[in-house]
Amino acid sequence: MTNFQIPPPEQWEKFEQLCHSLWSVVWKDRDASLHGRKGQKQFGVDVYGSPYGGKEIHGVQCKTKDFIHTDGKVTPSELREEVNKAKNFKPPLSHFILAYTGPSDTVLQEEERKINQEHEVQGLFKVKVMSWTEIKNLLCKNPLVFKEHYKELFQIFKDDTTDPTEFLKIHLKELMLELKKLKFNDVLADIHQFPVKGLELPSDIQQKLSPTYRIKFQKIASSIKQLELDPSVSWLEQKEARTYNLFRIKKQINEFIDELSIL
Repeated sequence: MTNFQIPPPEQWEKFEQLCHSLWSVVWKDRDASLHGRKGQKQFGVDVYGSPYGGKEIHGVQCKTKDFIHTDGKVTPSELREEVNKAKNFKPPLSHFILAYTGPSDTVLQEEERKINQEHEVQGLFKVKVMSWTEIKNLLCKNPLVFKEHYKELFQIFKDDTTDPTEFLKIHLKELMLELKKLKFNDVLADIHQFPVKGLELPSDIQQKLSPTYRIKFQKIASSIKQLELDPSVSWLEQKEARTYNLFRIKKQINEFIDELSIL
């Protein structure tokens, strides 16, 4: 699936937004931020955050490259220039990523290794260069980010996924996104939240799935249907139980995704 053709963004603003969305998920950091705005000094960092709730700060510099004049490549001197800028970022970085829209380049990777050797001696941050090929691979592993930035391509990608287990994992992540929209705060708004999308799997995928996974998904779908309002019971009486059941269902889906991810 990582051979799926995804064109890189041509506009630097869109590439920054994509990188922000992607590394927020990769780092599991909802507070990951775009750094500053156009015209301000950014010290070589466009996106920064703290992976997994830790204290270390990681930074990403996002570069869109011109394929006509530069073949999409970042030169070693460009890498050095961005790394030197990042040394002025406060608080100090522990990791620095140069993400760019061009192809992988052995010359640039060699420069990365040289810089890391120097930084190890100097006690400075680790450096990583990531080409569009590597970024594209991350997108395929994080389908919700893929869907956010490439909605039409994502549907083709999903439909092209022949592995039923992989399809189910992507579908569960989409379903989780739908559940995160549910709010039980207002009775009139509540009614219009249902039915929830994604409670049915394509018939060909169901046939290919193991009975265990098929039944497990059907149980989750049935539980979600039961979140709908019961007209014979007052909304307030149902609110607490439905809120708890929604939390329980989200937990089951996350555990299911984790189970599929280790296969």
